[in-house]
Amino acid sequence: MAAAAPSPISARSWRRGTDGGAAVLLGNGGNVTNGAPNVTTALIKDDTFATDIGIEVNNAAGTVANYGIVSGGYGIFLRAGGAVTNANGASVTGQYEGIIVSTTSTASVTNLGMVLGIGTARNTGAGSVGVRLAGNGTVINGSNAVTTATIQADERGSGGTLARGLGIDIDSFGTLVNYGTARGTRVGAELFAGGNATNGPGGARSALLAGSYFGVYIGASATIASAITNFGAITRSALAGSASASRIRQTTQ
Repeated sequence: MAAAAPSPISARSWRRGTDGGAAVLLGNGGNVTNGAPNVTTALIKDDTFATDIGIEVNNAAGTVANYGIVSGGYGIFLRAGGAVTNANGASVTGQYEGIIVSTTSTASVTNLGMVLGIGTARNTGAGSVGVRLAGNGTVINGSNAVTTATIQADERGSGGTLARGLGIDIDSFGTLVNYGTARGTRVGAELFAGGNATNGPGGARSALLAGSYFGVYIGASATIASAITNFGAITRSALAGSASASRIRQTTQ
C-alpha cells in the first residue's frame, strides 16, 4: 500500500526472501515455541543472507512464543497473520525487520525482551524496522513490571527507502501501548493509517518513544479519531527539515 502523496514515513513494502531460506518454516499455519521460561539459550537462526528468515509461517495464522534467541534477515515473519510473544530476556533480531506480521485481520505483538532491526551490510541504505504489522493490530512493548522492553531500528535507509528506520510500524489503524523503549533512527513509532498510542501507562514514567524525525507519528484515518496519551517521554533529535516529537496527521474529507 502506498501513500498518495509523499510523507516522511511512507514505505509500505517488504522484501520476500529470494533464496527461500528459513531456519523454521510452517507451510500452513501453526505454533512455534522457542525455549521456555527456564530455557533461555534456545536458538533459531538463519541470517546467512539478508533475505533469510528465522521463523516463517505461511498460508494460515501463526503463533510464536520466544524465550530464547531468534535471528534472521527477517527474525520472525508471519505471512498470514497471527501473534508473537517475546519473553522477558528473549531477543529477536532481523537485518531488514525484526518481526513482521502480514495480515488483513487483527495481529498482535507483545514484547517483554528485545526486538532489533539492525540493517545489513549486504544492502547498505535499505533501512530497517523493529516490529511491523502490515495491517491492523496491537503492539504492546513491556508491562508495568517490565519497563526494560526494547524495540529498535538501527538503520534509517536512503533514497527510496528513506522512510524506513522505524522502531514500530503499524500499516493500518492500530494500537500501541509502550512501557519500555521504542526507538528508530527515523521514527520511534508509526501508526500509518491512524490509531491510538499510549506511552507510559500505569506509572511507567521511564517509557520512551524516540526518533530523529518523529518520536511518534499517527497518520490520517477517514472514520476514526486518533489519540496520543503520554505519561513518559516522546523525543526527537535534530534532523534537517520540518519535524516534531509527535504528530497526528489530520483527516482530509
